[in-house]
Amino acid sequence: MDLKLFELNGINLTPFSQKITNLQIADAEALNELGIEIKSLAEISPGVRTITWIGNITDEATYLRFRKEMFGSGSKILKLNPNRQLNITGLKFEDNLDMKDASKTSLTLTLFAADPLEYSALDSTAQITVIDQGDQVTLTNNGEAPAIPEWEITALDRIITPSITDPDGNTLGWAGAIDAGDVLIFRTDGVVSINGMNMGNVSGSALRIEPGSTVITYSDDVNSSHSCTLKATWRDAFY
Repeated sequence: MDLKLFELNGINLTPFSQKITNLQIADAEALNELGIEIKSLAEISPGVRTITWIGNITDEATYLRFRKEMFGSGSKILKLNPNRQLNITGLKFEDNLDMKDASKTSLTLTLFAADPLEYSALDSTAQITVIDQGDQVTLTNNGEAPAIPEWEITALDRIITPSITDPDGNTLGWAGAIDAGDVLIFRTDGVVSINGMNMGNVSGSALRIEPGSTVITYSDDVNSSHSCTLKATWRDAFY
């Protein structure tokens, strides 16, 4: 892989880069190296990715911004490609000072990604207006790996027990009712929210959208109005 970009939380470190290594281990057990707090991810992760950056940030303003982002509590997003991003789970920072020759001073930054996939920097969406059970929406995944969309159902009239099903028969749903104007979301973590309030877990499991086109079918209770909008939002994933 030809790495020509290293941007961390919007800070472009490419001009200060000396060496970048990009190690991917297709083994979920490698997550044990990242610490006890995220070992549970080993059950769902396809592996682990370690990126090591060595360089010398000679611009003071950039260096101060870099330190603020590294040690802040916010999420860490890495771009090795202008159109894709990696979610960073953990990091290690080493400042290598040369007391005799300042030009040899360097920083070593090691970043860990529990999810080794890169995701598109922009969302993809697909949406339909549902008027009856069995209405379908087509999602086109332009990535290389399966994607898991977030689903949003906005009721235009009373909706009862909405669900969605993929071509393999996997179904994602919720047993309840929403009224006109309510917004129900099937989140990617398996939680259902209505108008921003958590309402428990979905029934079924997350629907994975394979690369290419996938047709998803909407259904609900026979006494439902069947009148709503169905929207999927996801980011294409790349190995």
